[in-house]
Amino acid sequence: MTKIKKLKITLAAIFMVLWANLTVSASDIASSKLASGTEKLIKDLTAWLLVIAPTVGGLTIIYFFIRRTVGDEMDHKKWNGRIIGALICTVLATLASPIITLLMDYFK
Repeated sequence: MTKIKKLKITLAAIFMVLWANLTVSASDIASSKLASGTEKLIKDLTAWLLVIAPTVGGLTIIYFFIRRTVGDEMDHKKWNGRIIGALICTVLATLASPIITLLMDYFK
């Protein structure tokens, strides 16, 4: 047997032993600090997303409008596409926050 095969078999055996001894219930995970901290972190991030997404999106759209007015006729089509893309991304990012909050409340 090669060294690589022996290593694979050893790692597989160690994994099986550890997996068999691992007994965690859902209530243990839900009451852990990791789960409650992750939940608080997601709530804070979604709250910030409601503020940051429209602000950054609005500033980006304003920048694209300025670039469109400075550009020539060939650039207008390109900047119009970028403005539409930025608008769609801003709306989707703003809608992501309530959707994530709704899902978190649903799975509580």
